[in-house]
Amino acid sequence: MSKFIYKVLLLSITISIALVLTEYFVRKVPNEYSYKKEYLDTNISDIEILSLGSSIGRSGINPKYFSYRTFNAGNVSQDLRRDWDLVNCYLDKASQLKYLILPLFSMSYWYELENSIESWRLRKYAIYMNMHSGLSVVDNLEVSSPVVCRDILKRYYISKRSLVECDSLGCGLDSINELDFKKSALLASQLHNCSMDSLTEEDNLILLDSIIKKAFIKDVKVILLLTPCDSTYRKRMNEKQIKRFDFLSNKLVRENKNVFYIDMFADNRFMHDDFRNANHLSIEGGKKLSQIINDTILTTLDKINIERND
Repeated sequence: MSKFIYKVLLLSITISIALVLTEYFVRKVPNEYSYKKEYLDTNISDIEILSLGSSIGRSGINPKYFSYRTFNAGNVSQDLRRDWDLVNCYLDKASQLKYLILPLFSMSYWYELENSIESWRLRKYAIYMNMHSGLSVVDNLEVSSPVVCRDILKRYYISKRSLVECDSLGCGLDSINELDFKKSALLASQLHNCSMDSLTEEDNLILLDSIIKKAFIKDVKVILLLTPCDSTYRKRMNEKQIKRFDFLSNKLVRENKNVFYIDMFADNRFMHDDFRNANHLSIEGGKKLSQIINDTILTTLDKINIERND
């Protein structure tokens, strides 16, 4: 019996050491979350435009086409709660900030990362951006996903490939265009057409209100940007949901003088070739969108005074 206990203890110690080493080496790998946190920690006082949001903004807003110093802090599946966490962490230090860009998609007001198929990303925010995840201690460990750990270690240490998939200013480097837009539109619309849950909507509007109010105190303008989508995606979206989205966005504009809503969902300046799939812009499409938003800022929004009367 003592020999059996000894073997069990030895095996347990070996496995524990392996898990600790795996966790250590995975966390040492630079990734997009750690890169963006480091950039914000170092440069936030110089940033004049900060773009947030999910993958639609990550690939659609290219800072190098803006006249003001811009950084893209968006990430795949990032929701309004993570946007608020970033604003709450950095806005007080952003002494030069003029604009917050919030790229939105048709489900943004009813989307929560915690309740999505991408919820595993919560631990990325917890580990690499020091954000509260609400996860258990175990779920906050990289080793809770062994397959992901294996792929990270193989990609970085063996294949010598970077996991930082954005440029130096945070814009996504996705360059592969999907050929079957109809399939892409079907999959995306199945995820984005939602029940418009009133409680989730209320929670997200509270988060947005917090972002807007904090920005107003700092004399920062907030741009709500509904990004362009291909017609294959648009025609599959619930019309009632799109109308509700527009209503809520316009209501935020009416109630807050530092909020501006730019609806480019069906903008006819964007052709099929401007998209890499049904609801994400290609590199060229991102360039076009960024130039349009930059021109709008310089020719229109810069002329609007939102300063507080105090």
